[in-house]
Amino acid sequence: MPLCTETLTPHTTMKYYIVDAFTDRPFGGNTAGVVLLGDEPFPDERLMLQVAAELRYSETAFVRFTHAITHSHNNTFKAHVRYFTPKAEVELCGHATVATFALLHRLGQAEGRCLCHTLAGDLMIDAGERVMMQMATPRIVEAVADTKEIYKALGLNPSNFNLPVQIAYAGLKDLMIPVPDVETLNALQPDMEAVATITKAHDACSFHVFALPTQTIKHSSNQAITAFVRDFAPFYDIPEESATGTANAALTHYLAVNGIIPPQGDFAFLQGETMGRPSVVATRIAPDGTVYVGGTAAIVAEGELFAASIPNTGNTAATLPGSSPCGEKKQGSKRVMTMESQFNIRPARPDEAGLVLEFIKKLASYEKCADEVIADEATLHHSLFVERSAEVLFAEEDGVAIGFALFFHNFSTFVGRKGLYLEDLFILPEKRGRGYGKALLKHLAQMAVERHCGRMEWICLDWNQPALNVYRSIGAIPMDEWTVQRLDESSLEQFANC
Repeated sequence: MPLCTETLTPHTTMKYYIVDAFTDRPFGGNTAGVVLLGDEPFPDERLMLQVAAELRYSETAFVRFTHAITHSHNNTFKAHVRYFTPKAEVELCGHATVATFALLHRLGQAEGRCLCHTLAGDLMIDAGERVMMQMATPRIVEAVADTKEIYKALGLNPSNFNLPVQIAYAGLKDLMIPVPDVETLNALQPDMEAVATITKAHDACSFHVFALPTQTIKHSSNQAITAFVRDFAPFYDIPEESATGTANAALTHYLAVNGIIPPQGDFAFLQGETMGRPSVVATRIAPDGTVYVGGTAAIVAEGELFAASIPNTGNTAATLPGSSPCGEKKQGSKRVMTMESQFNIRPARPDEAGLVLEFIKKLASYEKCADEVIADEATLHHSLFVERSAEVLFAEEDGVAIGFALFFHNFSTFVGRKGLYLEDLFILPEKRGRGYGKALLKHLAQMAVERHCGRMEWICLDWNQPALNVYRSIGAIPMDEWTVQRLDESSLEQFANC
């Protein structure tokens, strides 16, 4: 379907650069587009997608300068960065961040300690000839028990490599996949369709395949290579990347957790050799466990984009809360644009009690308790839109509801503030694996923050492992020491009247 049908209007030209990250010379490393917006607001998402698709690099960073934070001894340069692949916006991109701050340093706009605001959180950057960036708190999301299909997709027979296949996170989730040696790594010819399917099933970004060196090998900076790696992300239209900052940060944590490298120190990963674009990704584990990733970069080209703006229609929001240049609220809605579809989150309308009931029944069927639904359309309309006992959000794909969330406010006596309690969240099974459920959950978290809630809570069936995996990945804590106590309607009346 066409990406956009609105009339295009003129837009101020945007300055762009092509920068090779994780290399000290042009035509090596991993290339990123960098679009400098100065203090101008971000363009519409659809325009940024079109720019990323036109530049055709794996990621393009759009950079707004905000302000310098004044401390007693220095000023910290602050930038707001958003990242787009040719297909969709992503929360974070390591090599594009390195490219951005290496460029800003070269232009004399960033030096030393800098703050980078991203959808994955605020990152501290050390900008200089070598850029080092603080990554999101790393963790092992889960171990993959059945690896047969993973290795089959790589054209290998599963065998005991003495290291597990695990999903690791350092801003994005990637599958860490060991192979026995560098020769095997270099000879890989993955089945990209299978890799994309498996990656999607695990809600991950890539296959990050690595081999450990059998002897000490040093690169140009005289630092020993920690591992040789290749990264495959066909689900995001990136068959192979020549350097991946976030994935190598995750690999650093993985290797430390599995006892291959010390719990702190400096490390180096060699990637991109089979693509003819050798890249050296530097990482560091600080004494407090914080992981940093970085390297050098080379500016290849610069120019101006003569684009056209796409006006917002006003019926839905095109920015996430907090990412709008003026911080304005977007009336509880969020839209995520991809080249394939438009995803929208909006509040339910008073005439949609029947649609709410339809999704409640679908959820009950999925949870194997369809016979427990006694709600009807009239009751829901009165509860939701007259008494306003709870609120409902619909998730839409191309204008069609494909999921919902029902929530209300509770109160914590210990915290002394209201909380947001999520009663139900459901995405149609055929629409899962696209990040919609997590986007809806994140939207609710942002609403909770905006409403000054002390916390956000929900319950989950103990057999619903896919949902539990998502909740662990966002940092939710299971309250194992608590049990839910309930009086149903008959028990409630009996107890009240005894």
